[in-house]
Amino acid sequence: MKAKLRANPDLFAQTRFEFRLVKGKVVEPGLEWEEENEEFQYNGSMYDVIHAEVAGNILHVRCVNDENETEILNQIEYLQQKEHRNKKSWPLQFQKLLSVLLFYQDTGGSLTQLASLHHQDHYRETTRLVVLDILSPPPRTLNSFC
Repeated sequence: MKAKLRANPDLFAQTRFEFRLVKGKVVEPGLEWEEENEEFQYNGSMYDVIHAEVAGNILHVRCVNDENETEILNQIEYLQQKEHRNKKSWPLQFQKLLSVLLFYQDTGGSLTQLASLHHQDHYRETTRLVVLDILSPPPRTLNSFC
């Protein structure tokens, strides 16, 4: 998303924030920087920074709400809460989340969009539309052949 944002920021709905500074640091309880002047979390939502400027003791930030990353973080939090209830399933749940996250980064699409699945072998070629979803259970690799 950052590459698209830098290429043409006017395509995105922008949000403006003003944060008070004390000794050069933001004193907003709901703000947590992920990457200074690049990305932050504010009141549970992730934002990508377009432009940040300090004027006096105020930090002016023009940014875009990154709803996809917020959704991923909410899923991580949900899985962490489930971990406390059932510690044995945590590695499996985390593996599911990682598979979705890695697939999402490769495709650059939404987690709930239709995707074209293309298979080709020596005998036939098939294409199907599938809804991207977490596989349950996720595919496993075979360590040895039977």
